[in-house]
Amino acid sequence: MQALEIIHQLIIAGEDLTHVIMKTDSSYLALGLSEHVWKWTLNGFRNWKGQPLLNGRAFKYLHEKIVLLEKEYGIHVSFCQVGREFNQKADGLARAALLW
Repeated sequence: MQALEIIHQLIIAGEDLTHVIMKTDSSYLALGLSEHVWKWTLNGFRNWKGQPLLNGRAFKYLHEKIVLLEKEYGIHVSFCQVGREFNQKADGLARAALLW
């Protein structure tokens, strides 16, 4: 969430971005926002059992922010899953952002 907010702020400040790749070690996040979010949007962010999706509000917020970046600013946002061993610095930054 914080990364997308920062990207939005950079665009408002005049940065010329065309493609942003979000790297994560979470397959749930990467697949959720690159594949599953389209059906979740149609079914009200519910799982296959009809129950509210775990972290549904967070996925909805992220999807709305990505759609804004793509439609309003023409920035393509994609997700890439990386191994946990390659994502330690990003994890540290994310934890620090939560404490800030």
